[in-house]
Amino acid sequence: MKSSFLVRPFLVAALVLLPGLGGCASFFTGEPPARIQLNPTLPDPVAGTAKSRKMPIVVTAFQAERDIDTERIALVFNDREVRTLAGYRWSSPAPVLVQQALVRALDRSGAFGSVSDDTVGVSARYVVIGNIYAFQFRYAGQSPDSKASAPPEARLEGQFRLLDLQTGTILSSVTVSESAGATGVDVPSMMAAQEQVLSRSLGTVAAWLVGATADPRVRP
Repeated sequence: MKSSFLVRPFLVAALVLLPGLGGCASFFTGEPPARIQLNPTLPDPVAGTAKSRKMPIVVTAFQAERDIDTERIALVFNDREVRTLAGYRWSSPAPVLVQQALVRALDRSGAFGSVSDDTVGVSARYVVIGNIYAFQFRYAGQSPDSKASAPPEARLEGQFRLLDLQTGTILSSVTVSESAGATGVDVPSMMAAQEQVLSRSLGTVAAWLVGATADPRVRP
């Protein structure tokens, strides 16, 4: 699986046309918020077992603290002070972005009978639950009251569990902790770094779930 990639051309085009986007990330602006959609690289399809290919999987809404469970883009200074990127928003709250990306990744894997989120009413014995602990940009050694002088680091941290609803048992879990330094202080560079960590995380979680559902305890 590729671990690095470029921002999709249409994403770059959309971003550079927005007022003031070509320069450094700014924490203060009078422009209306621009909504940013991430387009991670999805893992390649895998050969699932006959058992897992018949199995429907539901990915539930993930839990997160207030600073993450929002459309605002979090900036963390010195691992302590949280600000938000003015003028920009995620297209959905961060946990929803991760949830929907994981649904697409698992569906593309071809290892399951169906993959859906918990809003479509699909009945499934096995569901993926999780907590998102970090989905943000971190600035080390920089003050939030000064103009960014060095590129931030994009981070994604979370834990995901496979739950058997019939027995109430957690069958397996996986923890992800990914980071990637942005190549610049401009917003397109920051988003490319966040796409990179999201792509790596999706690959890890998809591979874990394919293996977890091959466990003899998991019955279609």
